[in-house]
Amino acid sequence: VPTAIPGISDMCQQAKIPFVIFDQIPRDEEQKAYLSKNPYYVGSVGIDNTTSAANIAKIAAEKYKTALIIGGAVGDIVHDARFAGFRQAFEKAGGTILGEAHCSDPSEATAKGEDLLAAHPEAECIYALTGDFATGMITALGNKKLEIPIFASDIVAASLEDINSGKIEVGQGGCSIATSMAAVLLQNYLDGHSIKTPEGQAPYFGNIVLFEVRAKDTADYKKYFVDGNPFTEDQIKSLSYRYNEKVDYSTYMDFIKNYSIDMLNEAHK
Repeated sequence: VPTAIPGISDMCQQAKIPFVIFDQIPRDEEQKAYLSKNPYYVGSVGIDNTTSAANIAKIAAEKYKTALIIGGAVGDIVHDARFAGFRQAFEKAGGTILGEAHCSDPSEATAKGEDLLAAHPEAECIYALTGDFATGMITALGNKKLEIPIFASDIVAASLEDINSGKIEVGQGGCSIATSMAAVLLQNYLDGHSIKTPEGQAPYFGNIVLFEVRAKDTADYKKYFVDGNPFTEDQIKSLSYRYNEKVDYSTYMDFIKNYSIDMLNEAHK
């Protein structure tokens, strides 16, 4: 969580231990500046949640004019960004958000989803901020005997069947690549080749955008993100100084820009 970042940074600096941050990366400019002063801070790798949510909102708004949103508690920096990104883009496209529910964890999704549906049974679509919230919402829809399409970011393994059946109209995936990229940043540091921005700072890769997962993509998504690894060995090596002495900040930026299911299919040939 954001409040823990300064303390973690201080502890790692005292212990002379390098560290990276992934997924729940800092969004506050003051925190970024604080981290940049720590020589043991190796970088951050995370998702552009606002853009990712806005992208799926634009897809939803092509067919539907009213929506419900369900996700995590206020204060979760990932979910706050997704709530805001979807709302802004959906409303900009002429849609209306009828209601939203914030849950302390996905186990509340069914009960709070039922409350949302009771208040707004006329809603035309639903945005679930993760696959776990989509699962709870699907149960709520069944309990209310309603059929409303769901759009979901950060899908889980169970979401693939729901995409195939049409309960989830469009999903988004790719979050887990941040974990591996952060690990390779650490490896580069330990190999004596820290990745730095052109200004000489630890990199902040907060620009990974989730990609669409539709029924045609579920088999490949299962292959790479559920049963296997989203990176090939050659892709990992391309980001590692141990195998690629030319690796630098631009290597990572290009990799992020081009990452997709199609890129993985090509890489696995």
